[in-house]
Amino acid sequence: MSFTVTGQRLNGTPVTLQDHLGTSGTLGHVSYTVSGNDISFTPSSAGSDGSVSPSGAVNVAEGSNQTFTITPDSRYRINFVTVNGVNQGVITTYTFTNVTTNHAINATFTYKGGGGSGGGSSTPSTPATPTYKADVKAGNSTETTLPVTVDGGAGSASVDAGSQNFAQGRTVITIPSIPDVSTYSVGIPVPELSTAYVQGALTLNTDAGSIMVPSNMLTGTEGVDGDKAQISIGKGDRATLPNDVRAALGDKPLIQLTLSIDGRQTNWNNPNAPVTVSIPYTPTAAELANPESIVIWYIDGSGNVVTIPNGHYDPATGMVTFSTTHFSNYAVAYNKVSFNDVTAGAWYHKAVSFIAARGITGGTGNSNYSPNAKLTRGEFIVMLMRAYGIEPYANPADNFSDAGQIASWAKDAMTLLVKTETIGGNAGMLNPTSTTTRAEMVQVLYNLLKR
Repeated sequence: MSFTVTGQRLNGTPVTLQDHLGTSGTLGHVSYTVSGNDISFTPSSAGSDGSVSPSGAVNVAEGSNQTFTITPDSRYRINFVTVNGVNQGVITTYTFTNVTTNHAINATFTYKGGGGSGGGSSTPSTPATPTYKADVKAGNSTETTLPVTVDGGAGSASVDAGSQNFAQGRTVITIPSIPDVSTYSVGIPVPELSTAYVQGALTLNTDAGSIMVPSNMLTGTEGVDGDKAQISIGKGDRATLPNDVRAALGDKPLIQLTLSIDGRQTNWNNPNAPVTVSIPYTPTAAELANPESIVIWYIDGSGNVVTIPNGHYDPATGMVTFSTTHFSNYAVAYNKVSFNDVTAGAWYHKAVSFIAARGITGGTGNSNYSPNAKLTRGEFIVMLMRAYGIEPYANPADNFSDAGQIASWAKDAMTLLVKTETIGGNAGMLNPTSTTTRAEMVQVLYNLLKR
């Protein structure tokens, strides 16, 4: 077992502890001892900008949990916190659960001005207006920075990516947390988002969340003629939500994704180029015990709520991640669904909870799921359509009328499921006449959606 802890700022220097350093010693003013699967470390003193604590001797046993608290000095604020290299935004605590492998947590702090009182009649000087830089890491590992333009009145911050040639790889832009800013944007030339197929991607990391867009995001999309695309991620406006939705969300994160072309906000919907979004989230104790019930809601302009089937919480990153093909308001929600005949110890319990929380199945009535009941092919197809958001034909007469037709259009998809080992088969082939139980079906859907 190995374990890594980073981010304790000591005399202005980040500290990293790893078990391969030896059984004991010092590193960056920290003494440490390794015993079996446990690592004990004791920092000497915290720096003046902030700390990651507990600061005393800490033992992290394999398979256990460990919570860290991030505390800035009185004249500093948390800039952002990264966990395993992923920006979590401004958070004050983070918990590693079921530790079995290397992890890393790193906190950075920014001076916010102010100071202690002093005697005399001297007048403190007015601090200069802070400037911000965004970190840029290209796919070839080249690291640069970009200036951040801040509009305090609008509560927004933006960077102009220019021609980063990110279509040839993966570029990551990280904008630091900025006081009184709730919306972050990146400007990208339209041609770099209009490639014929996916050649690369650009990720924008902010304290509101991160969004990864593929290089073919705008390909085949109407109304995107222009030179510069601006993609924004920021806090959504709760005041625009219906009362019942606002009450159900409580203080859970609500974000808004928008696209503008040459300064004109544009509706975007491209089923062939989904974007991936991650929202920092700290679950409650009850939610952490049932993470499969943490979901993502899409909220349309009329306040209607639709659960995104692929949304899921990742305890390793502390983020709720989902893919979408259109921009709107999205929120983290919790929807725990239980059935009388699905016990917590059942091998399919998490899968059933995951699928039910997303409205893909509602059980068989009277709070039962009937896990051993046989599933018809038609029922399975309906659940697959719900899982992937596939709409049925508008004219029922155009739908499939017999099993032969169903097998015809489903052949390629079912073969792919076998080849990817999502479902079992025989020598890479699927027997279309075989039966399946509801428990086996829900496990297949769970395998697909959690990827």
